[in-house]
Amino acid sequence: GLLLDSRGKIVSKFKLGDAISNIDVDINGHLWIGYFDEGIFGEDPLANEGLVSLSKDGEVLFKFHSSIDSTKRYPIDDCYMLNIDNENQCVWACYYREFPLIKLDLTGRVVDNLSKLPPALCGGMALGKSVKEEIFFILNSYSHKDSLIEYNFSSKKYKIFNIECEGQQLKDLAGFASGSQIILYDDFSIWSTNF
Repeated sequence: GLLLDSRGKIVSKFKLGDAISNIDVDINGHLWIGYFDEGIFGEDPLANEGLVSLSKDGEVLFKFHSSIDSTKRYPIDDCYMLNIDNENQCVWACYYREFPLIKLDLTGRVVDNLSKLPPALCGGMALGKSVKEEIFFILNSYSHKDSLIEYNFSSKKYKIFNIECEGQQLKDLAGFASGSQIILYDDFSIWSTNF
């Protein structure tokens, strides 16, 4: 991977691992990277960790599988969703096999394990975190493609929203999120909103 300054000049260059599914930067400038199953079960030791944090110089600061007692936590088979909540200085992750929603501090220590997502919410592609502490937004779960789901983890209730533009439901959406901002796109357009 290359780290560039605002003018596009290379500041540093280092290995990021194989099969990246999510990448974001925290308030300290540290990269957080989640990996697909191809990387986790592949030959790359960094990707084998499932979720890592790197300094802007490429120093490994946190490795999920090496740092977490997997007898007490579910191991990551595929990191589906990652969200850096810089306002609250934490990282949210949701991953395959059991789809737990976990909260880590910026050092990687698990602060909260909020239990498994309801089955209808599993398999999402993007996890947006509302400014309201208990609300998340999930894009494209297995059961609700091309939908945005508002999930209240305190009450365990959720609402499903079809995403429309000019009266037409959007299809084949992809997206990612950082904090309360979620960015959605298709082959022709890009949308951004804050929650």
